[in-house]
Amino acid sequence: MISSVAELLNEAPDMKLSKLTLAVLVTIIALAAGCNGNITQPMQSEGTLSANFPDGTEFLAQSGVTFSLSGSNYVVTATDDDAQGVNFNDEIALTVPQEATLPYTVSTPIDPGEVDYWDNETHVQYYSNQTVGQCTITITQTSPTLIGTFQAVTVSSTPPDTVVLRSGSFNANPQ
Repeated sequence: MISSVAELLNEAPDMKLSKLTLAVLVTIIALAAGCNGNITQPMQSEGTLSANFPDGTEFLAQSGVTFSLSGSNYVVTATDDDAQGVNFNDEIALTVPQEATLPYTVSTPIDPGEVDYWDNETHVQYYSNQTVGQCTITITQTSPTLIGTFQAVTVSSTPPDTVVLRSGSFNANPQ
């Protein structure tokens, strides 16, 4: 059986491949390799969470990220443990309802879900849920670890302010 394009070309040296045939072969190989047009996040290590801020800094919890069950919700908690980073000891908590089919996405304000951000330097709590801010959380795995992605615009009422979290991803261990 022929297993690669190179092997196909070696098996049929006189065969001239048209651009269409070559495109079909590349597409088949890409689909077989799992590249179906979606951009995937790099594999997140167990017990970690990261998110980017618009100013170029990063929230980075390199260990200790866990999830628990609260009623019918998963609750993910993380503390930035990068002592060299500007967000050291800041906290992120995500609350997302359990669903049976994977993957699934919840987006506020339509769906229940929550992303909370605690700024340890200013001691200000920011929220994003069905009534304030906006967040999107996608769950791709629920066992043995909880894996997903998120983004949020979190809001503080005192003082009035927002914090944007982009390209968030997590791989939380059970608590």
